[in-house]
Amino acid sequence: MLEDFVSFRNNPAYTGNSDLNDLMIITRQQWTGFEGAPTSYLLAAHFSLRDKNASIGADIRIGYAYEFTTSMLGGGTIRHSRNISWV
Repeated sequence: MLEDFVSFRNNPAYTGNSDLNDLMIITRQQWTGFEGAPTSYLLAAHFSLRDKNASIGADIRIGYAYEFTTSMLGGGTIRHSRNISWV
């Protein structure tokens, strides 16, 4: 499935996990060479909102049989100044 390539769908904390913004475009063609063969498309992006200590990610998937799926996820960062010992 195309969703397996979008890490933040399974773990929203993945959004904004680096200093780089991420844009992904994937197409999948099945049964190539056959007329009417299924084709799926996926557009996904995630980026951080550094000044807000938050991040956002979204994806749009268009599958064969006119299936249309979209999702939007977000994450946040909580900063604290205390030293915590787990011993």
